[in-house]
Amino acid sequence: DREVIAGVLGTVTGSNDAATSEPFEPVHAGVPGGASVWWTWTAPVDGCFSIDTFGSSFDTILAVYTGPGLGSLFEQASNDNFGTTHTSRVGFEVLAGTDLHIAVDGVAGATGTVVLNWRLTAPVADVTDPSPFDFETTSNQSILLDWADAGGATQYEVRFQSVVIAVTTESQYQIPYLLPYDQYLWQVTARNDCGSTVGPAWHFSVCPPVFGPATMPSPFDGETTWSALVRYDWEDT
Repeated sequence: DREVIAGVLGTVTGSNDAATSEPFEPVHAGVPGGASVWWTWTAPVDGCFSIDTFGSSFDTILAVYTGPGLGSLFEQASNDNFGTTHTSRVGFEVLAGTDLHIAVDGVAGATGTVVLNWRLTAPVADVTDPSPFDFETTSNQSILLDWADAGGATQYEVRFQSVVIAVTTESQYQIPYLLPYDQYLWQVTARNDCGSTVGPAWHFSVCPPVFGPATMPSPFDGETTWSALVRYDWEDT
């Protein structure tokens, strides 16, 4: 039996102890299992659907399908190990009203506690409102790169002088020191599980402040002094 889950964000906890594979059940992600549990979720709106088994106690296999029954399922995404973990994660675009059938299995029949986390987000919006703005000139040699939150983004990749210098979940990044009298280029890519948007290349220049002429000289202009030892002095600018 499939448990129904709902909402744009949620977590459920369960177990696949004593679970088995059903007749005509596919081999999820091409990895033999044998202890699967199932959920059904319906998309309330269009968006980017991501789901994972982070927090589960065993080596999981995750697969998501559409279709009316076990004999006629169409895989949308599947995963065995996400990154270096033994848990699983997938993400893809979904249309409102789509019924998704979610299977969690254990590698070679492994069992334990299942943690299922899901989230529906908007497609990634454009990256806008840079600071420094394009072709700005600043006297600051410590620069905070800042931009508007891109709706739907879960992380940002920051390029500086065409080199990736950071991957962050924040919509800003601090550069502690830059050489003056140079022009710099930066760019931000916003990402989520379904894709990315690449912002335009922005430029700025660093130029130290221009100081005015020295004032309050000593000796003052035209002064006559009888001292053979002269101290030259002026007001800080």
